[in-house]
Amino acid sequence: MKIVITLFKWIVISLATLFLILVTSVVVTKIILQNSAETNSKTICLSESTIGKEPIFRSINKMLYHNIKYPKELQENNISGDVKLYFTLYKNGEVNITKIEGEERLFPVIEASVEKSFPYDVTDMNLSFPIKNISILFRFK
Repeated sequence: MKIVITLFKWIVISLATLFLILVTSVVVTKIILQNSAETNSKTICLSESTIGKEPIFRSINKMLYHNIKYPKELQENNISGDVKLYFTLYKNGEVNITKIEGEERLFPVIEASVEKSFPYDVTDMNLSFPIKNISILFRFK
């Protein structure tokens, strides 16, 4: 009788553990899918930046990312890759693209994003302008 009770306890504990693992994996999967849908369904990543952690720089990063339009024809033709943007930010909020490196067919996408994103209001920012050699790496997948 003790063996049956012990076996029953073991089965209940095992089932409870499996249930917790299943629930956890469903929740984690849901969070991952939700985050990927919120970030960008076009799968564009800003994976590297030299612009710092100050709010203005995070805002610029976010604004550039938000204004990217990954053309359907490029996606359909599997044109992907990395593009690194270098620019200078001036006191009037304007920017000057100093260099773009990477997959050349994606350069117009980055340039259009910059045109939509700037000028940026930097009037209340206590920064020393111009800020040179800002770089952001965009990853198109």
